[in-house]
Amino acid sequence: MIKGCKIFVVIFLISVCALTCRQSETGKNAYKTAYDYVDPMIGTGGHGHTFPGAARPFGMVQLSPDTYTKGWDWASGYHYSDSSIMGFSHTHLSGTGPGDLMDVLIMPTTGKLKVIPGSRENPDEGYRSRFRHSDEHANPGYYSVKLKDYSILVELTSTTHAGFHRYTFPEAKEAHIVIDLFHGFVTDHVTETSLTIVSNTLITGCRKSKGWDNKNFTDQQIYFAAEFSKPFTSSGIAVDDIPYEEMTDTTGKNLKAFVNYSTGDGEQILIKIGISSVDINGALNNLHHEIPNWDFDKIRMEAKAEWTRQLEKVMIEDTPEKIKTIFYTALYHSMIAPYTFSDVDGRYRGFDKQIHKEEGITNYTVFSLWDTFRATNPLNTILQADLVPGIIQSMLNQYREYGLLPVWPLWGSETNCMIGYHSMPIGFSSIQLIKINTFPIKFMIIF
Repeated sequence: MIKGCKIFVVIFLISVCALTCRQSETGKNAYKTAYDYVDPMIGTGGHGHTFPGAARPFGMVQLSPDTYTKGWDWASGYHYSDSSIMGFSHTHLSGTGPGDLMDVLIMPTTGKLKVIPGSRENPDEGYRSRFRHSDEHANPGYYSVKLKDYSILVELTSTTHAGFHRYTFPEAKEAHIVIDLFHGFVTDHVTETSLTIVSNTLITGCRKSKGWDNKNFTDQQIYFAAEFSKPFTSSGIAVDDIPYEEMTDTTGKNLKAFVNYSTGDGEQILIKIGISSVDINGALNNLHHEIPNWDFDKIRMEAKAEWTRQLEKVMIEDTPEKIKTIFYTALYHSMIAPYTFSDVDGRYRGFDKQIHKEEGITNYTVFSLWDTFRATNPLNTILQADLVPGIIQSMLNQYREYGLLPVWPLWGSETNCMIGYHSMPIGFSSIQLIKINTFPIKFMIIF
């Protein structure tokens, strides 16, 4: 019976998901790792609903560009058909039908200060900028783009709980960075936001919202702390799209912070932003624990190393290049969710909206169980054995806090999306499959 299960698992793994490999190329092709074959742009067109930005495996942060916030094909905030960018927010869904998240948007600009995003039809109305796909580059854990209207090079990377921005500015007497807390998917309704400009290098805040598929199922709270590498010369807060210079602390719905600089040609300004579902201290602690300094390239290389390690858990050989790209990218997408939901100190906000703490285990959220219980979750029991105890405990935590095992939980709320009760087979299959598999897995597939 166990032997049969092993055969089934191998066949299942081959047929369902993208596997990875290491191959030594000869002739014109250089040596390529599994990481090099991943193309995060796959799925950003058509009805793919994926995002191209920076994330860690199963991380809390998905730092990615947003091009639009309405419609079926913008569930992830980005669609390849667009030619302008609104900014870069820190949470995104991948591959889902309904849209949500897109919290804490950051946008660098030059020229006159603008605190509204503007439209796709007329980007000049606001801080939105045109861009070219030829100026975009995406790899697991890294994304960059040149903002055409401002001549600003944007580079993004991330850790599990924090986003890291590096902006290379042109010479500009007026340069700005906007933090937009009102930004979000059209069905995500803001209930309250708060902003505090703590100093000329630190801004903190909170965004509370209800959303998901026009039904207001979710009740989300996200806290953030943003540190700037260069002290800003002045700052303020826009309330209902009216900027107030020197305002430092307020609460409302439509709030946006802005900071002002003058920059030299090629000057770089970095921002690191920690997020948390718990509180501001949680966001700060996450940030300082994971990005203690300003070495962007170091964090980018750590992201690359982590993705490489994950992708090379399974390796295939003697396979056409195109097939490798499909395989590796699909495997990459399978490692986006579920999302880490507990802070580095183990605290998380439960379904009862109280603060709980896990010891020695990670609490997770974003279980698209109706879509994943047949394939992705069994795959995780093979490739992600260390995650499975946290996944199962997170489901049991929801039952304890909410009285119901997960259906489709999102950031500490149950959306009750789709039919069925798929937590039960996931729990059973996880316990059974862990007992019969060893790690890592390596085999050859020949096409």
